[in-house]
Amino acid sequence: MNHAFPVHALLLALLLQVGFQPLVHASSETDRLLRYPAIVSPGAIFGRTASGVFLGSPTVAYLVTARHVLMNDTKALVKPFALVRGNASNPDEDRGYVLELDLDLLQRSGNWKEDLEHDVLVVRFMWDSKLTEGVRVKYEPPSGPAMVAFPSVLRLHDIALQQSVYLAGYRVSLIPRGAETSELNVPKIREGKTLLKNEEKGQIVSDYLAVGGDSGAPVFMFARGGAAKLIGIHIGRQDCSTPEGPMKCAIATPMNYIFLLISSFK
Repeated sequence: MNHAFPVHALLLALLLQVGFQPLVHASSETDRLLRYPAIVSPGAIFGRTASGVFLGSPTVAYLVTARHVLMNDTKALVKPFALVRGNASNPDEDRGYVLELDLDLLQRSGNWKEDLEHDVLVVRFMWDSKLTEGVRVKYEPPSGPAMVAFPSVLRLHDIALQQSVYLAGYRVSLIPRGAETSELNVPKIREGKTLLKNEEKGQIVSDYLAVGGDSGAPVFMFARGGAAKLIGIHIGRQDCSTPEGPMKCAIATPMNYIFLLISSFK
């Protein structure tokens, strides 16, 4: 279910420079979800990219993504380092929050938790208002990073079926080679509906369109009252049989498993 997608090295080098074009100002509640996805690029050559999301509070913060973005099937790191760029909390700021992660050091320092079965990974990059070992800020906007707050989350039992969900990811496989770099700077929303809650496997099955680059992207739902809630992390696709015929369903890991990982930090 690996949706990290190779892209031109020069484009990614430009993409992950500190400066980038600001997001288009949100015109609806759905558009405001575009502030949350982060772009994750393992390695110093910027040869592949995927998505993630920052979760936490002003004093403790985590990067959440799909495990296969940073780990391979042999349980080894894809690359020893990664660059992560999130948006500024203030959408009027035109420079994002850029982190450089020493993945080996993060693993050894205890600020790394992963779930192989559910294909999710959590990196604790701030604790008690201090950066953790193995994390370096390359640029921090005045307003700080856009981050999903802990209360803005729904767990599996609270997720309704046949309700609209929204994937917010960096669908880089849809960007043609040679495209303007600014096209890579902007995530996109893909809407779908929840089809199944598989509590035995720990999965949310939906019909939104997911493509290369969406691995690790946040999936949202609007709860009663209109508040946006993070419900899971996109990890891949699988074949599904529906009344309308066979299709590729999108699979997300519920936030229950993210909080299990977070609770295991010392």
